[in-house]
Amino acid sequence: MQKKKDVTALTALRKAASSHQSVTPLRSLPIKSNSTGAFCVALPATITKKALKRTAKRMDEAGRKARILENAISNIAQRNRFRSIFHSVEQLAQSG
Repeated sequence: MQKKKDVTALTALRKAASSHQSVTPLRSLPIKSNSTGAFCVALPATITKKALKRTAKRMDEAGRKARILENAISNIAQRNRFRSIFHSVEQLAQSG
């Protein structure tokens, strides 16, 4: 069983070396005294910084468009409210 683990670890190390990824040795595992140690392979990120920035920019643009639309709707609603008969009656009642 130990030989199979070593082969798997060796295969992982070879793959990491061939793809220029960094390999960081970890402390030995306390399970067996004769274990050679474990290795951690740093995998590449699934999304790049550039893609994150693009996504954030798109979300900002979508949010900006939504705010503009909300402001336009509230302005139209305010204008319609001020034009109503009830608003005029309220103004007359308050003034006199």
